Amino acid sequence: MQFVALLVVAGVLVSLLLAGGFGFTVRECMRLSTEGKNHQVVAGSVPVGTTNGAEGEVDDRLVA
Repeated sequence: MQFVALLVVAGVLVSLLLAGGFGFTVRECMRLSTEGKNHQVVAGSVPVGTTNGAEGEVDDRLVA
């Protein structure tokens, strides 16, 4: 009887650890995804003007 109780307690602890690890992984993936989106917006909005050769034409483009 004690052996069965010990197995049940160990199973519950393992289940809680697995659920917590999965929850942590999902939360971190969501956080990193959000940071990546914010980073792309900031990096993609830096305008840079350059000139082409002797004509002096200006190319307006975004550089990440």
